[in-house]
Amino acid sequence: MDHKLIETKARALYKSLINKGCTEIKIHEYTDVNGVVLYWKIRLTNPTTGEKEIRSMSFQDDNWVPKEPIFEGKKPLYGLHLLKDSNAVFFVEGESCADALGNLGLIATTSGGSSSFSSTDFEPLRNKTVYLWADNDQPGIDFMNTVSNYLRDIGCQVFMLNIKELNLPDKGDVVDWLKVNPEATGQTILTMPYWQELSNVGATCSEESIWEPPMSILEDYDNEPYPKDFLPPLIRAAVDEVQAFVQSPYSMLASSALSAISLACQAYFDVQRAEKLEGPCSSYFLTIAESGERKSTGEGFFTQSIKEFERNKAEEAKPFIKEYKAKLGAWEAKCAGTKDRIRQETKGEKDTGNSERKLSELISEKPEQDRVPRLIYVDATPEALAFSLFSNWPSGGLVSAEGGQVFGSHGMGTSSVMRNLAMLNQLWDGNTLHVDRRTSESFSVVGGRLTISIQIQEAALLEFLSATGNLARGTGFLARFLLVWPESTQGNRFFKEAPKNWPNLNSFNQRLTEMLYMPCNIDQYGSLKPTRINFSSEAKDSWKEYHDTIEQMLRVGGELSDVRDVASKSADNAARLAALFEVFTNPSSLVISKKSLESAQAIAAWHLSQSVRFFGQFSLPDETNKMVQLDEWLIKYCAQNQVSIINKSILMQRGPNSLRKKDLLDKTLKDLVAKNRVRSISRGKTQLVEVNPALLEASHVVA
Repeated sequence: MDHKLIETKARALYKSLINKGCTEIKIHEYTDVNGVVLYWKIRLTNPTTGEKEIRSMSFQDDNWVPKEPIFEGKKPLYGLHLLKDSNAVFFVEGESCADALGNLGLIATTSGGSSSFSSTDFEPLRNKTVYLWADNDQPGIDFMNTVSNYLRDIGCQVFMLNIKELNLPDKGDVVDWLKVNPEATGQTILTMPYWQELSNVGATCSEESIWEPPMSILEDYDNEPYPKDFLPPLIRAAVDEVQAFVQSPYSMLASSALSAISLACQAYFDVQRAEKLEGPCSSYFLTIAESGERKSTGEGFFTQSIKEFERNKAEEAKPFIKEYKAKLGAWEAKCAGTKDRIRQETKGEKDTGNSERKLSELISEKPEQDRVPRLIYVDATPEALAFSLFSNWPSGGLVSAEGGQVFGSHGMGTSSVMRNLAMLNQLWDGNTLHVDRRTSESFSVVGGRLTISIQIQEAALLEFLSATGNLARGTGFLARFLLVWPESTQGNRFFKEAPKNWPNLNSFNQRLTEMLYMPCNIDQYGSLKPTRINFSSEAKDSWKEYHDTIEQMLRVGGELSDVRDVASKSADNAARLAALFEVFTNPSSLVISKKSLESAQAIAAWHLSQSVRFFGQFSLPDETNKMVQLDEWLIKYCAQNQVSIINKSILMQRGPNSLRKKDLLDKTLKDLVAKNRVRSISRGKTQLVEVNPALLEASHVVA
């Protein structure tokens, strides 16, 4: 493609930056292995201030767009098509440096910059000889150390240039060196005495000693595998089928399936645990996970029939809505006419009694709109949800993969958080909810039912807990949730074609459809009148035993004393899940079997263990907390960068903020060494940290 055309398009896309003075422009092509251009990296420089802006541009769907294309895997190295036929490659930081070496006849590449390692595919360098030339600053050196660790793991012979010998300015690079050495050739660079071959540190370490199995830091808080064997077969088969394709954490998908069942069933059934202990079968689910875990994708599979039900009911209601609007218009006209007559009679000092009686009759005859089921809400405040349950359909669900928007919404501000948490608590309990308004009509939700299934990032949840003080736990709000805190599957979800047939998922959604179309018992006031489902005598005995076992653990010093708020709701949640299991798998049953109850108790107990893991971190000793922080950081860093050995200087620069002091870091590393989770390695003046390979293998197995 013509270079002038490319530059013209780039200048047009980034006209605002050019107008701000970034008038110098350089364009770098990123290609596939055959040399076909995939996108362009645009470097704009202000010649006066030296300020640089780096942007991207691609040609997609017949349009020039200011972004990179979306890659199925990782992004390509620069000059990818040149690498396949070369056994020796220079790796530098930045396209200009790679081009400078290329002008000397050397094959050179880059991933773009020091922050691009984890997003770039280095596989084309496997088994090659690679020369690393870092920029003269600490981030550049750390970046090349990371690259060197990975390259040696994939069989590369690696040479690192000792840039301190080149007398470069701070941040100086290949281009700066060539300005000072304009006569240099490719051979000059290859034969410089400052290249140092790096030994395969990983292999050397493995030969030095055999790893002992890693010991647990939090023996009581380890992430237990999800007890999927206790899911009823129809539910488990559907979750297995979806998980095989979506590859999200199993526990997240299972919770999505259960929340869909809760949403479908809650309008029809209540569960009686004992005399005077009766309530909804609705359940609240909270998944703590980073964005990108595909919760929305997974949830979409399990809510297909619910969304189709909503669409069908909305379509059926169209003629009735049209008729209602016509009647309402006529009624409003009659009311307006009667009010006008009263005004005229008042003006003429005539008796208004008959007109007032007529207006009263009209008000009592106001047309009522038929209720149209709306079940799924993605982004609604608690008050908006409550009003919809009152005015539209008395059963609904808040289903969102963006829980930060829910917990961080205006409705959760300091002035309203107490009221709104109480609303959601009342709906979980199945109590009548009174909402008093100053500027509009107050209302009451009687017999409303609500399911919640939301995902929130850990940082957002912690921010919410901090902002609300003790309210979220003190009011029992979070205690009502079945919590999921899974290990991420990101980085291990390799492409799979979607299956042509989904027999198990289809059976799951067919059963949901059958339930959704059951007659819904709603009284004249719009209140649900669900059918009561009871325990069998054997199930009742099992439930009482579960309840009492949990209760004993709440004592001071007991296993669950630090999470009393959550644990005290576990038996109630088990009863709700048991009711869902029973009516979903045995449509004609109104008695919860012992089998359904024990399956539900296993699932509820697992969710309780998740709450213990999450909330337990707030009561850990400081030393243990530091070990957990460093251990999690190391494992995540290694997984993202596909290495097992890290330069200790990287920990000081980029590790957990609370551990960037040498004494604290050394003490915490020593504690992790004692647990066989890491070991320290000295290579001359270089201090390295190696992570136990068993931990990196385990990071690929998720709950």
